[in-house]
Amino acid sequence: MSDFLKLDDHEYFLTWHQLPDEVEYVYSGGHHCFVAEIQHCDGFGRYRAIVKDREGSECVVAFYPDSYEDSGFDFKKLKRGRTLAIIDAAQHGFLDGTMGVRVEDMNIVKVVPASLKALREVGPEDEEYSVAGSATQWKCHGCDASKPAAQMSRCGRCKVYAYCSKVWVLTICLGSTEPGQHYSLDGRC
Repeated sequence: MSDFLKLDDHEYFLTWHQLPDEVEYVYSGGHHCFVAEIQHCDGFGRYRAIVKDREGSECVVAFYPDSYEDSGFDFKKLKRGRTLAIIDAAQHGFLDGTMGVRVEDMNIVKVVPASLKALREVGPEDEEYSVAGSATQWKCHGCDASKPAAQMSRCGRCKVYAYCSKVWVLTICLGSTEPGQHYSLDGRC
């Protein structure tokens, strides 16, 4: 059985209209994740992004960390076309009357350097070769050899795939036209 959830799993990956209102939200013991693609972002005054979910609904995500410098979050990663994932997000009414998601804890936010469409197209091959699936054994995306993670190297660009030798990294990641070359989620590796 796969360790990966699909983004179409409506129980865990909620759309904007499925998010609970923060006033009514009571933690029920399970978690959910709001996943949406960044359409626009700016840092004028306060970092915020306009995002679009899988149903095409747009909302504002505004960031309210105690300190931008000490938050541990790289705000430069907020770029159009990337995907935001926010754990246990809730709808928030801002003072200007708009609705969106207010984020205070930057530990619940991840920016994925890929479009929402690309993430939804992740398939069985991505699961089979992904280093996220196992902390001890990784499978080489070049030759299919399974080896201890300590003997493998991650692709330096996408960080998704592993290789048992630099030959595979150079061949597959850096320009081979052979079958089996991989593409990172945000374009060619």
